Amino acid sequence: MFDYSHFPWEPSSKELFDFMKTNGQRFTVSKGERVVNTGEEIKYIQCVEKGSLKTMMLSKDGRQRTVSIIQAGGLYGLVPVLLEVKSSPLEIRAYEDSTICYITKNQFFEKINANPILAFIFMNYLSNYAIALVENFESLWFFNPRHRFLLFLRNLYSLNHLEYDHWYKAPYILTHQEIAESIGATREFVTKQFSDLKNKGMIKVIDRNIYFPKDFKSWVESQL
Repeated sequence: MFDYSHFPWEPSSKELFDFMKTNGQRFTVSKGERVVNTGEEIKYIQCVEKGSLKTMMLSKDGRQRTVSIIQAGGLYGLVPVLLEVKSSPLEIRAYEDSTICYITKNQFFEKINANPILAFIFMNYLSNYAIALVENFESLWFFNPRHRFLLFLRNLYSLNHLEYDHWYKAPYILTHQEIAESIGATREFVTKQFSDLKNKGMIKVIDRNIYFPKDFKSWVESQL
């Protein structure tokens, strides 16, 4: 049974992260810059070394929706490159200033074939990626906007965070519009939900940083 703990973040693998950092070449992108255009062929397996990216696609109503967020350690292009997909259905943009590592398909398989442990890690990552993909799409299809909003914040809370005076500080600064795009809602809806949580003492925002009480995860799960 899915717990939707990935939504909307894609999984990462420390071992594949280390492999990509050791063997890959690098380039940098600025916040908002396109990394992959819709319809473009992805030619390299790539990994976020620093920063984060968001994958986006057009919905039926013509609005661009964030499908997932790729944080440091996450890979992208793996499936399209392996399957030789000629046209990406997704657009990928930098969520923040980011550094990307990349290698070719041949380089990747040369290392995989020479290292059975790395091959097992690769298969485990593919399994986690498939689960995350299903969770992300099911969340958008079957949950109402408030549940998606609470899931988003619960999973944001569960990422690496800093503790300040018994509150947890989220690792990302996110606008209401960015959250709305990630959960398939409007900015006005997100603003209203934040106001509701602030009034309940379940969240606070200081200088655009989001803070959660320590019991936030258990509280959210009692609401779902």
